[in-house]
Amino acid sequence: MAISGTRYLITKHGAERRVTICDLQWPARRREQEATAKGAMGRLASGGTDPADLLALGRWFALHAEDDWALDFFNRARIAGAAVDPLEVATSYARSGDSARAVVEYEHALQAPGNSASRATYLRYCLRHHQAVTAAGR
Repeated sequence: MAISGTRYLITKHGAERRVTICDLQWPARRREQEATAKGAMGRLASGGTDPADLLALGRWFALHAEDDWALDFFNRARIAGAAVDPLEVATSYARSGDSARAVVEYEHALQAPGNSASRATYLRYCLRHHQAVTAAGR
C-alpha cells in the first residue's frame, strides 16, 4: 500500500497481479460540484443554454464516469462557446473506449499554452498509449 500525497491510496494485489487506485478527494469534489450541477440542471430544464451550465454538467457526469452524457455536455458547451479543457474530454473518450477521439483531444491539450512540465508529461504518456491502441485497432 502507498499513499501519494493526500489524493490517492494505491494498493497492490500481488496474487491477482493488479493495482487499485482510490481517489481520496473524489467525495470532496462531488460535494463541491453538486450544487453547481443541480442549479445547472434546473436552468437547462427551464430552457437555458448557458455554456457554463453545459460545462458544469459535463464535469458532473465525467466525475461519475457517465462518459456518454459527459461528452454530450462537453461538446454542447464547446459549441455554445465555453472553454472546455481538452484533457477532460480526452479522459471521457478514453474511458468510453474511443481512443481515436481521445488522441485528438490529447493533442489539443498538449498544444494549449501554460501546460506545466508534469501535465505535459502526463499528456504525452496518454497520447502515446492511445495512439498505440488506435494503431492496433483495439
